[in-house]
Amino acid sequence: TCLSLLLRNQNTREVFLKHNGISALSVHLVSSHKTQTLYEVCLCAWLLSFCKPAVQEILQLNIPKKLVDVVKQANKEKVLRVAIMCLENILKDVKENYSVERYSKLVSKLIENGLRKYVATQKMNSYKDEELIESMDWLEEKLEAEVVLKISQFDEYADEVLSGTLDWTLLHKQEKFWKMNAANFVAKDCTILKALARLLETSTDERTLEVACHDIGQFISHYPHGRGFMNALKVKPLVMKLMVHPDPEVQKQALMCTQKLMLSKDSLDLLSLA
Repeated sequence: TCLSLLLRNQNTREVFLKHNGISALSVHLVSSHKTQTLYEVCLCAWLLSFCKPAVQEILQLNIPKKLVDVVKQANKEKVLRVAIMCLENILKDVKENYSVERYSKLVSKLIENGLRKYVATQKMNSYKDEELIESMDWLEEKLEAEVVLKISQFDEYADEVLSGTLDWTLLHKQEKFWKMNAANFVAKDCTILKALARLLETSTDERTLEVACHDIGQFISHYPHGRGFMNALKVKPLVMKLMVHPDPEVQKQALMCTQKLMLSKDSLDLLSLA
């Protein structure tokens, strides 16, 4: 396209940026668009990712999340290639020009948005493009490194629980995190476990309640006699009360947690196979 030809020039990129071009472009970065339109928009985003000031606005407009959606839905090699290469450029720029914390936060957010899973799924296809394959390998390596780093950092999880507000951050759904850290929940007189249970009673935030129910269920699944600890903290009536919460996601997590509170591991395994 004419725009992608113009954006090959650094001066043009800066002019485009000054006239709110990235904001206008991001409106069209929708995975449901026709293949050619999506390819052209992603191509322009990739060209802009070579411009440091543009990367800052790309982050502000949450364009990486839109690119993750493209990776998820892409069924054409050329679309996937420019989306993946754009994400690679963004990550490299952030790592080089921003703080370690900012880089880590971005990678974690990409994982939470499903990029790690979507890249793994796309790699199962028989793509021939070497640049695409190399970029997917590079992304997969960086995402996996972040997971390995995060699952060993129980303090970060503890800080989140003690803050009184929970969200679906990276750690909550990582099986390795629970296997490695279940014992930390009962350390120091069960400080974190008690704080987690307290949220069920005191929080009015739907997301906090659903994540707390999920995490209690995970603790029960991964810690020997975890159910006994939760019964001692009188968690069951609090969780069961949430089964009639107005929010359907809270209801869902409360139901799953209740099953783990009431059924043995063997019974849960049988139920999952049914």
